[in-house]
Amino acid sequence: MEEFTQQTGGQSLKAALLRQLNLKNQAAGNLIRQGQVKVNGRRTRENIILSLGDRVSVYLPARLAPALPAPIFAGRRVLALEKPPGLAVCDAPGLTVTALLRRGGYPQARPVHRLDVHTGGVLLFALDDEAEDALGRLIRSRSLEKQYECIVRGRPEPPNARCTAYLKKDAEAARVRVLPTSVPGAREIITGYQVMASDQSLSRLKVNLFTGRTHQIRAHLAYLGHPLLGDDLYGDHALNRRYGFSHPLLWAVSLVFPADVPPELAEAAGLRLISPARFPSKCPL
Repeated sequence: MEEFTQQTGGQSLKAALLRQLNLKNQAAGNLIRQGQVKVNGRRTRENIILSLGDRVSVYLPARLAPALPAPIFAGRRVLALEKPPGLAVCDAPGLTVTALLRRGGYPQARPVHRLDVHTGGVLLFALDDEAEDALGRLIRSRSLEKQYECIVRGRPEPPNARCTAYLKKDAEAARVRVLPTSVPGAREIITGYQVMASDQSLSRLKVNLFTGRTHQIRAHLAYLGHPLLGDDLYGDHALNRRYGFSHPLLWAVSLVFPADVPPELAEAAGLRLISPARFPSKCPL
């Protein structure tokens, strides 16, 4: 049985199940209709509106129970796994990757970088304070090689490039802006890309992330005229509807440690973590 306390008012029970338990729309509706959901201890078969503080209990069949993603690497101080799209890493209401880890045998796990909710792929965790500090130093020194794949509008020219710009957060709009020159509050971003495949309207890119800023890949490629397919925040809404995607097609495919690492990370020296891109089957490239 899964339980949670509702953190906001005015949300439907079904919507809460989708967010809190990462269920599909049909599965959440079936659970409600089958009487498998209780609100404040009382069973309901209706998609009621929840209030702040309501306690929700859900009887999940084994096939729907949240599962811990399989580790790509499980060391004594470092853990890497393949994050599934649709789950937040941490610091979000409902089910998160970190919450799954902590109840699945890794109570000390803490993420050392982030992936957007709808981005899948390699995700790295520290398992103690010393590893967290050492991994933080590697990330700040840009010693970890991070590579992504994505689908974008058009065909970038040249087909292989390393691009520099400046990114500034817009907290009120919950997005970022990319600028050609530095301004107060902006930070440098460096993004490399290589065209892997292309048709008349879309391209599949391999992207190297040399800096790791909020929404960097999405915003930088949109600034270059090639927004990610499925990205309504920075991209082409009409193109996204045409292809039927409502989330950015972006995947963290690899993360490589240098051979020379701090002694706390000796188990990860030269480690290459791989997660092949798993875009939806209707993906055109």
